Amino acid sequence: MAKIKIPAMNTPMGMVLIFILLGFCFATFRGYVSYADRALLYSSGEVEAWKPKDPRASELEQIIKQSKEVSKIITGKAPASVKKGSSSTARQQTYHVGRKEPPKDGFYLESNEAEDEDVPQDILMYITAQKQAVYHPELWDGQQDCAAVGWIRITDDGILVTVEVTDDELKADAARPWECDAVELYFDFRPPASRGKEPYEKGVFQAIALPCFAKTGADKVSFYASGGKVIPVPGARMKSFVRPNGKGYTLKVFLPFAGIRASHYLPTKDFSFDFAIDDSDTGGRSQLIWSGTVDNCRSPKFFGHMKPYLQKR
Repeated sequence: MAKIKIPAMNTPMGMVLIFILLGFCFATFRGYVSYADRALLYSSGEVEAWKPKDPRASELEQIIKQSKEVSKIITGKAPASVKKGSSSTARQQTYHVGRKEPPKDGFYLESNEAEDEDVPQDILMYITAQKQAVYHPELWDGQQDCAAVGWIRITDDGILVTVEVTDDELKADAARPWECDAVELYFDFRPPASRGKEPYEKGVFQAIALPCFAKTGADKVSFYASGGKVIPVPGARMKSFVRPNGKGYTLKVFLPFAGIRASHYLPTKDFSFDFAIDDSDTGGRSQLIWSGTVDNCRSPKFFGHMKPYLQKR
């Protein structure tokens, strides 16, 4: 029998055979070596042993991640990629819920006359109906309880708002003006494209006028902007007096054009306006409003639309 001659290991052919043999051994025992290495790492605690993955794990991990992000936002530690107030995290505010009627239309008189005897009936704005009771309507007991009529006169120098209030119990001793017997005025002097939109900003303001019998702040106009920047009208002033029978009061608020120009926008021929009556009786506080809703202090959407009286004729 012929013998197979094996080349010497130090020859080129021998070196090739050695590499082939080593490659075969590595391929055969690689898995066992890998498992042995993992076992040593698991036992030492350097890596965590593999466990079957729960199909619900990815969903649970996502919920935990979202929960952590929300917690960071609430505590003021939101990462740079998540901004406070973004549409994905901020709660959207909804105002004027249930309101279906459009804002009312009103008219103002352009006149420098100081007397009110010549006020046309068409410019009078009445608060006399049950549906106008927007805050605690159950406390409103009819026109003898609380009602009002108002009108606007625009002079060369500014805007004069007159409101005559019927009130069977005059009471204005609360710390906050809107919890007293008071008149609230709302204006939106912005350009037509912006008028009626949120938020309160330059051109939109709320003024609360406290009558002469108020315990503090009598015959004073205060300015507010819930959720927005408060921008007073410099030079605003008012006067009021109680009716002789003690069952109501009349007040006049004057806003000078110079002050309006300095802090807001001068009104064009048409603008938005509303007014409300705060009634503070012994049994509780209610509010009645001419055009809008209880959310007027946050949103100007339902302020009335005002035009010159001449446009009516």
